[in-house]
Amino acid sequence: MMLGHQSISKDLLQKVQKKKVRGKTRGLNADKVHEQLGTKIPVTFKKENGRPTGPYAEMFANEIGFTFRNHAPLNVKKWKEVKPEDRTSLIKRITVN
Repeated sequence: MMLGHQSISKDLLQKVQKKKVRGKTRGLNADKVHEQLGTKIPVTFKKENGRPTGPYAEMFANEIGFTFRNHAPLNVKKWKEVKPEDRTSLIKRITVN
């Protein structure tokens, strides 16, 4: 019976030791904010480096990641390799909302 107890302990230990990580962004916050504001989500960009800034900067970055993960062509490795019509489509997805 000692072996059964030891194997259960090992199983429990493995389950407890699994690292918890965040899942992928699903774009739900951006949808909620857009609905609450009733308009486009305002994002400002720094003149020095072109990066988004302000209260919605992180949400904007997450939305870009979500859009590209779910809608960008998978057969390219770099942005330069994305066809112009696909680029236009991705940019519209981000700027429409």
